[in-house]
Amino acid sequence: RYYVFGELSKKLYRETWIPDMAIVPVGSFGSNDEDFQRILEGQSDDIAILAGCFMRLPEFIEIIRALAIAFPKRTIWIQVHLGYLKLPHSREFLDKCTLGLENVVHSTKPLTSVFEITRFAFSDPSTAILEAIQFGLDAFFIDIAPYHESTILRSYEGLCVNSAEEAIERIKLIESKKWIYPRGKFADLVNITGNSIFDALRKDLKLPGPATQ
Repeated sequence: RYYVFGELSKKLYRETWIPDMAIVPVGSFGSNDEDFQRILEGQSDDIAILAGCFMRLPEFIEIIRALAIAFPKRTIWIQVHLGYLKLPHSREFLDKCTLGLENVVHSTKPLTSVFEITRFAFSDPSTAILEAIQFGLDAFFIDIAPYHESTILRSYEGLCVNSAEEAIERIKLIESKKWIYPRGKFADLVNITGNSIFDALRKDLKLPGPATQ
């Protein structure tokens, strides 16, 4: 049995795997039952920015600052991937994002803790987009890099935003109920049943009781 994020893996890689191997979509591998319950109960209207490989793009910083200005009463929580946080330019990125804006905050908490206090998420290319969707956030891929020639994410209508104006508009449309976030369309990408990987493991191994780690 092979545990994967979503059904898409079956479509892309099925022919490269042995025929009798079961492919089980389970979503995030690093979150337990308690994370799911806590996040779904505690979300606010704040905005998460999940940053990594696009940190050097001026357009990425512009989008973050534009969101902060458009929604001054909300906190914009920036979470930099640990691998990128160690790079010298990460400090410059954070300084540019927060300059003169009190509602832009760098969070060093675990990703699930950021999901717990936010409703919307915007990210450069990362599985964090899929994890945010799995945890019930309205999440978007910031598709702005001219050198990013191809990505499967563009195949899913409603998942990508290309500018600050579009990012702001998506939030306003959702909150005015003029547009419904199409979570069901993204079920191929990540398990959205609300169950964790531990639910699947307990079922497959015939184990009773809550997950333990």
